[in-house]
Amino acid sequence: MQPDELGRTLALLAPAWPLGRRLERLTVEGPDGASVVHTGSSGYLAAHGYPERGLIVVEAFGVGEVDSAHFAAEVETHFDLGGYDLRLSRYGRFLPEDAELLRRVLLGLRSYATARLVPGG
Repeated sequence: MQPDELGRTLALLAPAWPLGRRLERLTVEGPDGASVVHTGSSGYLAAHGYPERGLIVVEAFGVGEVDSAHFAAEVETHFDLGGYDLRLSRYGRFLPEDAELLRRVLLGLRSYATARLVPGG
């Protein structure tokens, strides 16, 4: 999935997740694909695409009540999934507002997502 397509799809998912105000969008590209993040005052959505592997990792963080079943249904609607792994955690963090720091954090989130794709990881 190319960066612009990844960003468009993430924008379609955004209404299903409580992002709040101050919406920002950032894209970073690497040799193995791209990552896009939409941040808001109440959470963020990030998508990491790996076109050569035919994989995508979607991360969502929010505060308060979140309808994760509805969000999972929206993910299924917008992505052609052969299978997926859904994990819920009570741990999360807000992303920085500074653009350069946000870029570095997004690269870190991408590295972590890539590590989780390794068999047994």
